[in-house]
Amino acid sequence: MTRLTSIQEHYTASNDIAAGTAEQYRFAAASLIRFIGRDPRIMHITAAVLNDWIATQLAAGYSRCYVKNQRGAILTLLRFARRGGHIKTVPDLVRPVRILPSIPEAFTLAEIVSALSFCRTIAGEFPNGPRRGSLLFALVLVAYYSGLRPCDLLRVRLKTALTEVWAIRQQKTGEPYYFSPPHECRQAIAATVRERRELLFPITKKALWYWWRKIEQAIGRRSSPKWLRRSGATQSEIANPGSAQAYLGQKTPGLAWRHYIDRTQIQQRKPLPPSPFGDVSPTEL
Repeated sequence: MTRLTSIQEHYTASNDIAAGTAEQYRFAAASLIRFIGRDPRIMHITAAVLNDWIATQLAAGYSRCYVKNQRGAILTLLRFARRGGHIKTVPDLVRPVRILPSIPEAFTLAEIVSALSFCRTIAGEFPNGPRRGSLLFALVLVAYYSGLRPCDLLRVRLKTALTEVWAIRQQKTGEPYYFSPPHECRQAIAATVRERRELLFPITKKALWYWWRKIEQAIGRRSSPKWLRRSGATQSEIANPGSAQAYLGQKTPGLAWRHYIDRTQIQQRKPLPPSPFGDVSPTEL
């Protein structure tokens, strides 16, 4: 009888998926195995078992987004097992996990300036050569203008960064993304080039987070490098309504508005209707 681990390994080996996605399937299978207490046969994974597993994860405090992704991964594996003839049907009536609407937060322009100003004050050099202050200044500026995710930003090659138009394949979606750096980005990049190197930003993700904690202290808001992507989308939408989708390189309409644009900043610039009081003070009515 085919067990869950076998199906998970077969699925990740026979499908063209990213390493991170394959890891998510392994995590989901391992989570369900821990819950059941053994590696179950595929035919024994019923709706009742899945519903108890989902309820247990939610009760344990896992985020709804995390639980929904885990649920989806297991159902994908079960559908794969059905196509392979290991089971006749996929359990129906599996409890859905509703995701509450997000409330995106982004930096204001003044906070972006604070981050850039702080980067200028950082002394010393990275082990591989570039000055810390110059490199981090360029990283923040490029991230804000380009909207690239941190994982993509750290993969940009220097030879790409020195071209007029960047052509980058996004790691998360696999879709190409194009970016033409403005003059100030080119200047910031040029300031980091003391010698040739392979990557534009030759630092690890761990190093990025280390320096980001210092940058966010200067800004005064708990955040993450992903906020720069949201901030660029928000400011793009403020300057040119409807432009955030193209800025983010997304195909799905409405995705930028739901998950990236800080609506509090949009609201501050939204015109209001005329006062119903005219020239009369409300206290005089």
